Amino acid sequence: MPSRSLLVVVMLITGGALLRDQRWTSPQGDPLSVALLQGNIAQDLKWRPEKFGESLRTYYRLALDNPAQLTVMPETALPAFLGQIPDEYLDELKKLAERQHGDMLFGIPHRRPGAIRQRRDQPRQSKEQRYSKSHLVPFGEFVPPGFAWFLAMADIPMSAFTPGADKQPPLNIAGQKVAVNICYEDAFGEEIIRSLPEATLLVNISNVAWFGDSLARRSTCKSPRCAPWKPVA
Repeated sequence: MPSRSLLVVVMLITGGALLRDQRWTSPQGDPLSVALLQGNIAQDLKWRPEKFGESLRTYYRLALDNPAQLTVMPETALPAFLGQIPDEYLDELKKLAERQHGDMLFGIPHRRPGAIRQRRDQPRQSKEQRYSKSHLVPFGEFVPPGFAWFLAMADIPMSAFTPGADKQPPLNIAGQKVAVNICYEDAFGEEIIRSLPEATLLVNISNVAWFGDSLARRSTCKSPRCAPWKPVA
């Protein structure tokens, strides 16, 4: 028995060494500058109405200070439905993207949890590209049949979504075809692979604030205590 265990360990080490130089990806298109933004707003504060302006201001400031051709924000970075976000705020995000001749990808609820691509030259009334989350979290994003009583008792905000299609086309962003997945969807490889080989870039958007004060990587980013959102010159 010990010899068999030793053999397994040797095989794992040898296999790892052999795969170390294996190329799993290949360059597509021109080099691309990317900014991954995390406001790390505590979950117990995120959905409070009085903190709404702070959330908007935090992500605007992060996008302003970290210009890139592709700017990626986490899931529900903007904690309200799309129609509740001030038009002038979305216009300011467009201006930031235009400064870099790039695009923004941010998470925002829109009937179903998803990610919306905000293009620099795309007018507000134009059709937006969108990825809608297809693998929902039970009791967090949908309630299994027979558990409606749990939803009523828990009173969890935004917890009754409709899943998106199993296969959705990649988004045309910053010269790439981006296949988006949200949070724990990246644990299901058989679902992510549906976007290949069409996709040239895989992007997972997640909110590290879920980790709280745990062993997960901590960020030094501190959200400013500020008044409702106002554009910064």
